[in-house]
Amino acid sequence: MGVHACSSMVAIWARTPWLRRAPIENWQPAYAPAAPDGIISRAFADLADFVELTAHLAGPDTRILAMKGLYPADEIARIPAGFALEQSLELTVPGLSAERHLIIVKRT
Repeated sequence: MGVHACSSMVAIWARTPWLRRAPIENWQPAYAPAAPDGIISRAFADLADFVELTAHLAGPDTRILAMKGLYPADEIARIPAGFALEQSLELTVPGLSAERHLIIVKRT
């Protein structure tokens, strides 16, 4: 299983990673794959927007992961209905003193 993230890009992974560099809200797979294990972004959008734009790809066990700077309490409060914060991890980036967080969202 792999995790890939790039600035302003969304990565989707299952057993084989898919990397999409296109508007994720418009992406409809040509076939009906099993729901991905995860969808991850960095510098993509507000958390609520990210969840809303990728909800059509998320199955019951999919995790939506957003890399954020300061803890985004206001964004977490606006997570759309049907989804909830599962976990927030504070990240340490060597050589960087700024706050970084990994926000993990799941279907409820």
